[in-house]
Amino acid sequence: MAENTNTQNNGAQQDVNQLLKVRREKLQTLQENGKDPFVITKYDVTHHSDEVRENYIKHEAELLAGHVTPSVEGLDEAAAKEVLGNDYNERRAIMDASPIPVSIAGRMMFKRVMGKASFCNIQDLKGKIQVYVARDAIGEDAYADFKKSDIGDIFGVKGYAFRTKTGEISIHAEELTLLSKSLQVLPEKFHGLTDTDARYRQRYVDLIMNEDSKNVFIKRSQIVREIRNFLAGRDFIEVETPTLVSNAGGAAARPFETHYNALNEDVKLRISLELYLKRLIVGGLERVFEIGRVYRNEGVDTRHNPEFTLMELYQAYTDYYGMMELTESMFKYLAEKVNGSSVITYNGVEIDFGKPFERITMTEAVKKYAGIDFDDPAQVPDDAAAKALSKE
Repeated sequence: MAENTNTQNNGAQQDVNQLLKVRREKLQTLQENGKDPFVITKYDVTHHSDEVRENYIKHEAELLAGHVTPSVEGLDEAAAKEVLGNDYNERRAIMDASPIPVSIAGRMMFKRVMGKASFCNIQDLKGKIQVYVARDAIGEDAYADFKKSDIGDIFGVKGYAFRTKTGEISIHAEELTLLSKSLQVLPEKFHGLTDTDARYRQRYVDLIMNEDSKNVFIKRSQIVREIRNFLAGRDFIEVETPTLVSNAGGAAARPFETHYNALNEDVKLRISLELYLKRLIVGGLERVFEIGRVYRNEGVDTRHNPEFTLMELYQAYTDYYGMMELTESMFKYLAEKVNGSSVITYNGVEIDFGKPFERITMTEAVKKYAGIDFDDPAQVPDDAAAKALSKE
C-alpha cells in the first residue's frame, strides 16, 4: 500500500514538473518572438470587475427605459425561443450603439476555447468577470497566442461591456495583452487551497484561490483606516514608541532578545505598547494611541503568531465609564463604516453594535454565565476544583 502511494506521489510530481517545463518553454517562445510579457511595466486600467457591472446596469436602465419585453404566453417552445432571441438582439443592438469602453487587468482563472471564439474569467481585486474573446475581434495572431495561454496568466483586456443571452454581464475583448506569464500551476480550482499549512506559508496563493481570505485582508485594512479616522475625530494623537527596549514590560510574555552593537547592550523586542504610551500621558499628551507590532517568543499555531499587531489607547481625565463609551462608539462606527450596518453575523450569531452594550461587573458575569456566585462562599470552588475545571 505504501509502495502504491509513493508511486502515485512520484507520478503526480512528474506530471507537475512536466507542466512547469511546458510553461517555461511557452515563455521562451514568446521571448524569442519579441512578445516577452515581463518587459511590460505599465497598463492603463480604467475599471475593476464590479465597476464594469455597476456601470453597465445603470447604463442599460437608462437606454432601455422604454423597452418592453414581449410576452411569450401561448407560444410553443420554438416560437417563444425565436421571440426571445429577437428581443435579445434588439436590446443588444441598442446597447452596442452606445457601448461602455472598459480596460481591466487581472489573472485568468478559467478558459474555454471554442473554435473561433472563446470565453475566460479574469479575476482582479474586486472579483471576477467573464471575457468573450473572438478571433475576428482581436486578430488571428493574438487569438493563437491566447489559445496557448495558461490558467494563472495575467492579462490586460480592452473592449466593451455587454450582456450575454444567459444574462451574464461580460466584456467583449477588442485587445488582449499578456502582462505576466504564470510559471507555476495553481491548485485545482474546485477545491482551492485547503491545506492549512500551505495557506499560511503561501499567503499569495491563498489570496488567489480563496475569495474569503482576500476579503479578510481588505476588511482588516478598512478597519485599521477607520480606527484612525474615529480616534482622530476624538482628538487622539497617533504616536510610535520604541520597539527595542531594555525592559520588555506591560504584559506577561517571553520576549525576543537581541544585541545593540552601537551601545554594546543586550535589548529586547517589545511585548506590549503600554508603558511608553503612559509616559506620554504623563508628559501632557492627553489622548494617545498606537497601532504597532509586538513580539512574543512563545508558541506558534494558526491562532497565535510570535509577531502581531496591537492597538492601545490612553486618555486622561476620564474613568472606565468614559472608556466604555469610547469602546462602544468605536465598535458601532467600525461596523457601520466597514459593513454598512451596525448588525453583523459571526459564527451564526447576530450581533448588533448599535444597541447599548451591557454594563456588568466580572463577578456578575461569572454568576450569569458560569452559575457561580462569588458572594456565596459555598459556591466558590476550592483550589482542587478550580484546577480540575481549568484542565477541562
